[in-house]
Amino acid sequence: MSKKSRRPVVRKPIPVKTRPAEPAVSPQLRVVLDMARELPQLSGPFDAEGTVAVALTEAAAMNSTTPWGPPVPGLMTTPAEQPHDPAALTFDGRGEHGLWNSVIGHAVATPSRRGLALLRGMATVLPDETTARAASVAADALVAGGLPEPSWAAALGELKPGDCWHYDATETGHTMVVATYWYGDTQHALSLLIDHMMGGVAKNLIATFEIEKLLASATLAPISQDKAHELMAQAYELTYKYPQLHVDPDVHRFRFLVHRRLNRL
Repeated sequence: MSKKSRRPVVRKPIPVKTRPAEPAVSPQLRVVLDMARELPQLSGPFDAEGTVAVALTEAAAMNSTTPWGPPVPGLMTTPAEQPHDPAALTFDGRGEHGLWNSVIGHAVATPSRRGLALLRGMATVLPDETTARAASVAADALVAGGLPEPSWAAALGELKPGDCWHYDATETGHTMVVATYWYGDTQHALSLLIDHMMGGVAKNLIATFEIEKLLASATLAPISQDKAHELMAQAYELTYKYPQLHVDPDVHRFRFLVHRRLNRL
């Protein structure tokens, strides 16, 4: 057969497999994902819940009118009543459900150890019970699909109260409250500085394992946990009643840790 009579070879097209498109990642969601990068490898529940609380708040602050950064001495004045600001951060995170739902949705759509760890942390620290429950259900589904639980996940539900102290110097403008808690045999503390020159708001908050260092920093007297929580609750209520006041960002970053301890112990 001559070359002219040969039929051209028709090659069948090679099928191309397309991956499903990943969900869009907003700048807020990117902050949460980046800050939670090491979350699955953390060794303890206190570090884990703190990481999740801080990540969610850092992301929420991006679209917030709440002042952010070190307090400015010239702004430390008694607060004045102002109209409600829906763009300001709140103690319970109302108005942040869109962010929370986007984190849950991303974790479900792109299963990973980081996503599972975020869901377990959110189920623990979120003030909104409905969203916290949704995060827990989503986490259970990821585990059923084969993802391993973070080593600290089971311990998140074992938070117990400890001893509390305070230093009352109202006449000089400050009150310090130290409240301790336990995860198993590991103790941690939240130390809150209340500024009466600013109307009694929470000016600074420290979350730490260094209990002895805190107790040595001032002359502290023991108080009941109920009294400690009452003082903390009053200060945080005033902080978010007057969101225009410039307080240390850690007051906001750890707000969900404080909220959990005031409302779920």
